[in-house]
Amino acid sequence: MKLFISLLSLTCSFVFLTSEAIAASPQNVLCIYNSNSSISKQICDYYLQKRDGAKKLGLEIPDSHFTVPNLVSDTLNLREEMGFTRFDENITRPVMRYVNADPSITHIAVAKDIPIRIGNSG
Repeated sequence: MKLFISLLSLTCSFVFLTSEAIAASPQNVLCIYNSNSSISKQICDYYLQKRDGAKKLGLEIPDSHFTVPNLVSDTLNLREEMGFTRFDENITRPVMRYVNADPSITHIAVAKDIPIRIGNSG
């Protein structure tokens, strides 16, 4: 239930942010990337090159904070899932701090190696 409420809160925050501006200009976009992943940073930098005025935020996400779904081999090195507590600490809070400090942000672009799913652990 705690997970659902937090996700709902985060989703509602972004809905309110985007309700005024459906089509974003680059100045309204924040690209988030994993600062521990060179490919994540490269993707975000490429995105910013193509969209002059977009902003970026590097998130410090240690590899140990990712969880690997039970159905997947550890050898694949998937960085798609993270436990709720770590997601909140590593993703939600820093992004919300940035967005609250810069009200022009209405859209968020997510680079590789940022978790896209919340798992059951940590």
